[in-house]
Amino acid sequence: MYIGRFAPSPTGPLHACSLVAALASWLDARAADGRWLVRIEDVDTPRCAPGAAGRILAQLADCHLLPDAPPLYQSTRGDRYQQALSELLTQGLAYPCGCTRRDIDEALAARGITHERHHERPYPGTCREGLPARQAGAGVAFSCRKIHVELAQKPIPQSARSCVFDSRFQTELARQAPGSSESGRGAGRG
Repeated sequence: MYIGRFAPSPTGPLHACSLVAALASWLDARAADGRWLVRIEDVDTPRCAPGAAGRILAQLADCHLLPDAPPLYQSTRGDRYQQALSELLTQGLAYPCGCTRRDIDEALAARGITHERHHERPYPGTCREGLPARQAGAGVAFSCRKIHVELAQKPIPQSARSCVFDSRFQTELARQAPGSSESGRGAGRG
């Protein structure tokens, strides 16, 4: 079954272009005899405006664009994301990465590749074997990188599998000092 969706960020009322996108998505779902869902992208809390999600839903309703199920709010789905991320890590299909854009640019430059502005910045796999010592401290925020199975040549080391998802939808690697009973195990908020 076809499922269309509209996923606005509640930073203010809908703009005309967003309303056009919602309408197009709704029409596609109806033309395919499918369902149309709304997912509120409320995870960037500093940018979310109080009451904006309700206002957006009201604007959609005023235009008779009614979702076929209650709207989902991304901010309430952290446990599901943590579960999915944990499964990927356990299977060796994802790993923690503490690289900044600058780190990635420097790694690419070392290979003779210069990042062009507004173009893709391919990730060079810097943290695939584990985090560099300077990034392995407790409480540092990290991203998790997904392994493209067809490109993976070897499994991710167990020491690189302790990434956890926090309530701000970033990942965090929390390792205790070497020798601690918690050493190497993930911990975090969530």
